[in-house]
Amino acid sequence: MSQVKIKITRRGVYDKDGKRIPVGTVLTLDKEPVGWANKYELLSGGEEPQEGAELHTADKDAEKARLVELYRELSGKEPAANWGIPKLTTEVEKLQSDDHNS
Repeated sequence: MSQVKIKITRRGVYDKDGKRIPVGTVLTLDKEPVGWANKYELLSGGEEPQEGAELHTADKDAEKARLVELYRELSGKEPAANWGIPKLTTEVEKLQSDDHNS
């Protein structure tokens, strides 16, 4: 079995003894930790992502940048700084729907 190397990218990750693992910690594990979804970046190892799999950090950054640009084009405004991908997607879909209904 190949090991995976991950980097903790968000708070809320705990070891088997319940101790918090600090953001930025790099770990080598036997497999990807499914319970830590969206809280780590895969550095090496692991399986190729399957269709419909969660986006990793670089993909999420690119998707957010794409949605921000699309929101700007459709609304002529800046999105709120705290909007993540789900909120941006919802707002862009609303603007696209409004554009088609006009």
